[in-house]
Amino acid sequence: MGFAAMEGNQSLYIFRSGEDTIAIWIHVDDGVIASNSPKAVSDFQCRLCAEVDNKWHGTISQIVGLECAFGEGEVAIGQKRLTKSILDVYSWPIVKSNFPLPVLPPSQIPLEGERLDATTFRSVIGSLAYLVSGSRPDLAFAVKYLARHSMAQQRPTGAFWTTWWAICSKLSIIE
Repeated sequence: MGFAAMEGNQSLYIFRSGEDTIAIWIHVDDGVIASNSPKAVSDFQCRLCAEVDNKWHGTISQIVGLECAFGEGEVAIGQKRLTKSILDVYSWPIVKSNFPLPVLPPSQIPLEGERLDATTFRSVIGSLAYLVSGSRPDLAFAVKYLARHSMAQQRPTGAFWTTWWAICSKLSIIE
């Protein structure tokens, strides 16, 4: 069909013909098509449907777990279902407040206090890291902070859960 895989990303394919460009990003059984020409997309859709079975939806509402919404000149990306799932799994209630994120230099992190299960804590951090990498850059620093310091201790103290609670508070403000 005339598409070329990008050198640095084998899941991104580009087609160019004159002024028209079509980009296709494919991930397992999901994909996105973008173009500067609606006619080029329509022609491609006809050729694709003639060659393979597919589910052509026209607009994107979700891709690889990311929920997409389009407005005037903007695209909003979120993961409300994943956010709710993380909060449910770790039994945190949905709250409607802004709990401030504590930011302490590593030398000031309290090491005393009740020790917590490291496996659970690292599971929480892994879930959060996956979430923030796709749609919550506002929380990425706090999650990386927790991850960095969770490795320093075999069993993190309650001070780490305070930061976790602050992140949950921000996650819980679901629009």
